[in-house]
Amino acid sequence: MTTESHPANSYEQKKKWSDFYSSLTIEDHLCNLSRHRFFLTEMLKKKPKRIVEVGVGSATISIFLSHLGIEVIGIDNSREIIEKARKNCVKLNAKVEFILADGLSPLPLRDDFDIAFSQGVAEHFSDVEIESFVKYQLKVGKRVFFITTQRVLLPIFWR
Repeated sequence: MTTESHPANSYEQKKKWSDFYSSLTIEDHLCNLSRHRFFLTEMLKKKPKRIVEVGVGSATISIFLSHLGIEVIGIDNSREIIEKARKNCVKLNAKVEFILADGLSPLPLRDDFDIAFSQGVAEHFSDVEIESFVKYQLKVGKRVFFITTQRVLLPIFWR
């Protein structure tokens, strides 16, 4: 996802997202998972078989979910991010498919995912963009989960 969409992100606009992600160590991976344990627990309560992550970053969550035998597809609009995420998958012996696409546009997938999720993405968009971001995820997933920080979001519809 790009940061240019939301003017409040002046620091982030000076850098590319790929500058924020480096090769995951096992310690980084476990630390990231620990921080997201409640989010992961809620998603896993739904017993998903297929999940799509929109805005993959380091792919920590997708990697973990693949280790549980869940089919995972990761989407990002940055080739550099996807390449780093692929390297993390190889390093941590995970199986995640990656697709270059923008979460602010219709996703190039069928509508047969149990869950579509994102982590740390939505807060970089305007309210109108967030609505589109969630709407496109709802077209491919039965449920949408996301974690956001830094600001309160408009009420979002859920299925």
